[in-house]
Amino acid sequence: MTYKKIITKWIVFAVGFSVFVLFAHTSALAAPEEGKPAKKLYPAAEFQNNPTLMFRVALRFSQRGLYARAIPILASFVKSFPNRAEHRRATFMLADAYFFIAKTGASIEFDNSIKAYLLALSLYPQAPQMPAAYYRLGQAYKTKHKAAEAQVAFRILLERAPESPQAPQAQLEIAERYIQLRDPKSAIIEFNKISKK
Repeated sequence: MTYKKIITKWIVFAVGFSVFVLFAHTSALAAPEEGKPAKKLYPAAEFQNNPTLMFRVALRFSQRGLYARAIPILASFVKSFPNRAEHRRATFMLADAYFFIAKTGASIEFDNSIKAYLLALSLYPQAPQMPAAYYRLGQAYKTKHKAAEAQVAFRILLERAPESPQAPQAQLEIAERYIQLRDPKSAIIEFNKISKK
């Protein structure tokens, strides 16, 4: 047998088997019991009773950059399972997903990311994700032309996590804001703080 024939037979087998499994699965699930109407199946419905699976699927989507798929799962998880160990991580992942979608051009998602970051930071103020969350919150405010709120987010980051990797970036954002306000003395002070580290 040639290589092409083997591949072709394998593809035909795989497609046929997949169709068989799909047909058997859907007909068994869709067949109503006697006297009861058929239930509609929704893909997310199977997650509702399995929070671990729900979190893992959302995590996988987020890791692959499929934020639009992760958001509804994460939002449902955050709302439905506040006592789960993964809740803190899911809350920050939800905010990050909104933020990264917004950075691709869907600026309405900056509003959602701001709300999600505020929620996550109010629930978990000492979380390891806190420095990155405050930095991204400041970035979201800055993009929405809310400079005062952005400055507050950057200042809180500097107060609560001065040694974090995001701290110099936040300091730079503050200095740039002073330049925009035509306050070079304050900008120089902020730049000097960066160079001292």
